[in-house]
Amino acid sequence: MKVLGIGDGPDASAVLAIDDRIVAAEPQAAFDGRPRSRAFPWAAVDDVLRRWDVDPREIDEIAVAGRFTPPFFLRRNPGLRRVARDGFSVTLDLTIFYQAMLRQTGLGALEADRAAEWLERQFRKGGFRGRILLVDIHTALANTAYRSQALDDLLLVTLHPMGDGVSLAVHRAAYGQVDRVFEQRGFSSLHVHMRRCAEAIGMPDARAMWGVAGRHADPDLVRLLAKSLRPLEGYLSRNSYPFPERGIAYDALRKVPLEVAAASVLENLMVAVRGVVARHVRQYRIPRIALAGEVFESTRVVSAIAEIDGVESVSCPSEPGFGALAWGAAAHVAGLPMHAHSRHGADDFSALGGQPVDWGDVARVIVAGGRVAYISGRSGLRDWDDRVILTRADRGSYIPGQRVLWSGRGPGSVPASIRPALRNGAAAAEMDADFCFVNPSAAATDGRVRLVPIDDGVIGALLQRLAASDLHTLRSTRLTRRGCPVARGPEALEAAREAGVDLLVAGQTVVRL
Repeated sequence: MKVLGIGDGPDASAVLAIDDRIVAAEPQAAFDGRPRSRAFPWAAVDDVLRRWDVDPREIDEIAVAGRFTPPFFLRRNPGLRRVARDGFSVTLDLTIFYQAMLRQTGLGALEADRAAEWLERQFRKGGFRGRILLVDIHTALANTAYRSQALDDLLLVTLHPMGDGVSLAVHRAAYGQVDRVFEQRGFSSLHVHMRRCAEAIGMPDARAMWGVAGRHADPDLVRLLAKSLRPLEGYLSRNSYPFPERGIAYDALRKVPLEVAAASVLENLMVAVRGVVARHVRQYRIPRIALAGEVFESTRVVSAIAEIDGVESVSCPSEPGFGALAWGAAAHVAGLPMHAHSRHGADDFSALGGQPVDWGDVARVIVAGGRVAYISGRSGLRDWDDRVILTRADRGSYIPGQRVLWSGRGPGSVPASIRPALRNGAAAAEMDADFCFVNPSAAATDGRVRLVPIDDGVIGALLQRLAASDLHTLRSTRLTRRGCPVARGPEALEAAREAGVDLLVAGQTVVRL
């Protein structure tokens, strides 16, 4: 059985599932040359099919994430999406209102039928004959959260404001079954609120805002922001819909330094999300949490959930937001087992004639100040360990957006509730002054550092070797090519040479450049 998964949104992507595993995944941004282009992922579709020599007519089912998100009129007229990019545009308010209305009135089924018919015509033009299935966004996210990790019997929390009329959903997952037990419908203001907070302080989106958040929030500003966003008996508050004219909090954000404004917005978000998740943990008495949704792109929010009393473990995909939708849609429709992503080798580099990987040798290159390019698999949804250059963290100052990893050992303290089950470097614990002094470039401006357990796959194996050499931190930067956010296929080899890499690790093969 062959299933094509489609994620249509800011981080559009395509994945290919064959039988019981995901065999290829590509973001559209790898072809557009710029992230969050919002283009439909036709180029990514062509690429995943070409890599596995699959004819469009062989695809049995096409799983598209989003039943009426984005709305049909935006899918049919993609140029209108540029209008909605303005956070204070009434178009954005109308989009949220329209989605909530579709969910509340039951007219969403009619909207989904119209979208499915239109998408079917578009795919038929490309030679596809498979059935079109529209998958609810929170269903897709829940499947990503559950099936991309190894634990069972979990509480899945998906928090994704633009989610088919639902902003928050809770699922229980066990024995391969994912069942929704709670959802928050209505005219959720979270998406609009975050967009306007970012624009008020001069940032393009929430992602950029998290990168500049400082160490200290303004208590008065946090209290003011809480009037729009706070936990309320398992819900996020929804009684203060922030139309542009109600901009008291946004005016206040403009009056404080950038790093303080961003830290205040983040603190307010952390308090609200932590309160909501804690309520559901107590209600369902499940201590193992898996997360997905755009809100969890902030590792500090994930870390705050890990610190909830009674939580034993937290997992979060490395791409938890829009980039996870294609993966989850395909996994849901194909009924894939857990850990269904094929990550066993870098086939594009199998002919390089290198030596079997020895992580001790790789660690020695990094300890000596060298640069190592690490490439996993043929493709990936921009996972942090798919296409990266690994160097010592003390080489240069911290740059927002670069991921600094830590093995979880060495100087400094970690909250006791941060468990080794945290995956993909998804937690960002606050370090004490001793750790920041010894590893000055490991900590971000807010005093936090991204964690990777030492038993977490190949990066964990490398960090374990580095910890034995008294080097506990590692810098990870994106391996790029010709302006694209990800260097794909053979291009990655040339990109590694251009970057002055000393050693290239491709799957289980080491090549000296």
